[in-house]
Amino acid sequence: MAEALADARDAPDGEARGAELERIAAHADATGDDRSAVEARFALIEGYLLHGERWRLVEPVRRCLAAVDRRPDLLPGPDAALLLRYQRYAVEALLGSPRVGLDQALAMLDDLAARATARSPVPPDGDAADPACGTGSGGAAQAGVTGHGPVPAGVTGHGRAPAGATGHGGAGGSGGDAAVVAELRCRIADHLGDEPAARRWFDRWSAAGAAPAGGCPGCAPARRAELLAGWGDHRAALDALAETAAGTGGCTEQPERALAAGLLPWLRAGEPARAAEAHVRAYRRHRREQAAFPYLAAHLRWCALGGHPARGLDVLAEQLPRLDRPHDDLSAMEFAAAGALVCALAVEAGLGGRTVHRPGYGDRPAADLDVATLGATLLGLATALAGSFDARNGTGHQSGRIASWLAERPLAAPVPLPPDDAPDDDPGDPADDDPPADGEPRPLSVEMITAALDRRGDHYAVDADGTVVGRWGEALIQFRRAGERGEILRARAVASRRLPADRLAEAYAFCNAWNHDRLLPKAYVHDLGGELVLAGDVSTDLAHGVAPAQLTVLLDAAVDTGVAYADAVAALP
Repeated sequence: MAEALADARDAPDGEARGAELERIAAHADATGDDRSAVEARFALIEGYLLHGERWRLVEPVRRCLAAVDRRPDLLPGPDAALLLRYQRYAVEALLGSPRVGLDQALAMLDDLAARATARSPVPPDGDAADPACGTGSGGAAQAGVTGHGPVPAGVTGHGRAPAGATGHGGAGGSGGDAAVVAELRCRIADHLGDEPAARRWFDRWSAAGAAPAGGCPGCAPARRAELLAGWGDHRAALDALAETAAGTGGCTEQPERALAAGLLPWLRAGEPARAAEAHVRAYRRHRREQAAFPYLAAHLRWCALGGHPARGLDVLAEQLPRLDRPHDDLSAMEFAAAGALVCALAVEAGLGGRTVHRPGYGDRPAADLDVATLGATLLGLATALAGSFDARNGTGHQSGRIASWLAERPLAAPVPLPPDDAPDDDPGDPADDDPPADGEPRPLSVEMITAALDRRGDHYAVDADGTVVGRWGEALIQFRRAGERGEILRARAVASRRLPADRLAEAYAFCNAWNHDRLLPKAYVHDLGGELVLAGDVSTDLAHGVAPAQLTVLLDAAVDTGVAYADAVAALP
């Protein structure tokens, strides 16, 4: 099994790799091999995140949590913290896709809250649970649909607390844990249409401290501003965004994400010129970045409501191909609804004669669509996706939200757009962007890894899946990107020397001693049946970006410790 797992982890990403990892995990479950099952599911989770398939996370995360509850020794501290982050991603998947069951996600959220409570039984406000926010393990979701249709079956009381947990659905835990749970309950209540419950959890979230599992702290003000703007609190949304202006915490998505979140609040607050400037600046970046697709709806709505329907059609035509490969179903729904609004207002403005080219995709042929036809197509997509969310949720909130968007009309007379530094850039050519300074953090990329190795003068190869492989002395070392956005640098060192299978106990003893005495890499053994492979991993979370000089330090450390590990294996008797 160890050999099959090693081969599957090293295979190119794709459906075949995922199917093999699922097979290995199922076989490990059947034979009671919890360690192999967890390793296989971690690899599955990383693949799902890398390819934007969060909706697949719930089951592998749930099984990993169950295995770790049985065997706490399976995951060291860093990997245990990573599993907590994966648990948050699995809960958030509810918001992005109707393919995630409501009961499943709420059960996982209740489990997360119970684990937080187990770590610190008294919530920060000194109260076991807030009756106004739901008692027991239902939390925000218990009241999450008041006034918006029947309460979905099973919304209250999900999940079972792990051993030692006192088990209630309040924010619970330390300040950081409280922030994670409160934010998720807030956002789910908002998604279900229960604004009062969402506001109560919003207050708890705002009062709690940040946590590593709670996502990027530099983006938290923008997430809060988006909620406030959706509730009509436009000045409060702008006040929240002022936190971003005060400091982004090294976040590589700022300030453009905050600018996109402020587009409509500035427009509604009577500051159209500031909104126009924010649109031009933020769109200059968002037009190029695949991960920025969720922010395009805000740009389209600003064009429509700011009195720039022609600009909206230009943005829509440029970004329409990305709708075929959206970030998730929620962002596709919002993009389609905002695009339908742009088309409707463009027709009213006398621009209905324009045509927009929509490239072919799958079985759909390419076509040049007039504005009214394109608007009807986008409206149909948005309505269908909203209906899917509402059918899953047992509410009508998402359909009502989309209908309210489509009923909006321009809020102010158009103001001139500020000049764009690069209006004619090819949006598909990243070379047009000015490169950041060497000391400025940027998202991790394969190109950054290879550039750092080039500066070191190392020899390496790059696999089809973007894994960088090289040999340093007795160590074969692989560098690959993992995580939802490829933000985790994972270095894997494999010792050249292999041990016979009858020395398994000795190999385990060596790895345990190494892990006890050395910080890096995390050592482990692969039993291939006839022989043993000794390997080590180093994972570094670079969610806030990394400067080239910092990346060089990380690669130096990975190579030096990997070589030292392989040399120690070679020195074994």
